[in-house]
Amino acid sequence: MQIKNQLILALFAAAAACSGGASAQSYLGANLSVAVTTDSSCDKSSSNSNNNNFRDCSFKTRLGGKFYGGHLFDKVGVEIMTFGLGSTSTNLSKGESRFDGVGGEALYAVLPLRMERVMLKGKLGVAHVRGGLVRFEKDKTEYKSSAQVLVGATASVLLGTHWALNADWDRIPAKFVDGKSVVNMLSLGASYSF
Repeated sequence: MQIKNQLILALFAAAAACSGGASAQSYLGANLSVAVTTDSSCDKSSSNSNNNNFRDCSFKTRLGGKFYGGHLFDKVGVEIMTFGLGSTSTNLSKGESRFDGVGGEALYAVLPLRMERVMLKGKLGVAHVRGGLVRFEKDKTEYKSSAQVLVGATASVLLGTHWALNADWDRIPAKFVDGKSVVNMLSLGASYSF
């Protein structure tokens, strides 16, 4: 937790140092996922397959989304995000299980590249990630949470002074099953600047 707090303070300090005295542009937005995949590490012993091949532990989650807001300066910005992904069934361990979703809150440092009607953003940040796995054969739900380093990117089409259409990619590592998992979320949405 101490490392997470230090990273958050460093992100705020970097944004303040690079603002160059320019007035901040604030924005709020929301996105819905259009594609979500989860790649999970799992060992061979947990497979219930009839052959000797390693089982593919990747699976698709259901509907997900996020809300976010931030401030953009000339050369850097800060963005906060809350996100959630739905549950799905999977054979992640022996017996059938249900992936009970993942969610959390994140803080990004943002590097914007502005063009006439388009804006690109690279994002690096930290998050508190939570998730769970319902194991039917054990009749129990396992929950885990952890601090993780996130990366992401945004491509925006600017619609006048205030509105923008956004396509986002967020890579979210998580520890909510045996081993480590990485969620890749592609989402579409809109934001309003003021």
